[in-house]
Amino acid sequence: MDYFKYLAYLLPALVVVVFIKIAIRDIKNNRIKKRIASDPVHVNARITQAVPGTPAPKGIVNVTLDYEFNDHTGRLFTQQNVVTVVKTMEMLNYKVGETVPVMYLRSDPSLNKVNLPRVF
Repeated sequence: MDYFKYLAYLLPALVVVVFIKIAIRDIKNNRIKKRIASDPVHVNARITQAVPGTPAPKGIVNVTLDYEFNDHTGRLFTQQNVVTVVKTMEMLNYKVGETVPVMYLRSDPSLNKVNLPRVF
């Protein structure tokens, strides 16, 4: 029964570690977005796989996309498991073979992101 008193230390420590990990990931993602915005190239990527999630009551749904695009030199780049939020009524626009706008960094096309308008 002595191990219960250690839970008072372990659980808050676990919450702090998870919070720090999420904060570091967000900072890293924001730096990548700023780098892409500093020298962007806009292209239309072809969707190779689209998996919709469960629709939310507010009329939005998470969609997991796989897409591919050619950079300005003609090389093919693929991106997998990109989660984005779309309106439920626009789900027909996100099926295999359709295009989606993408921005990538001119000097490093592997740094790219889907460039969709905000839903909410």
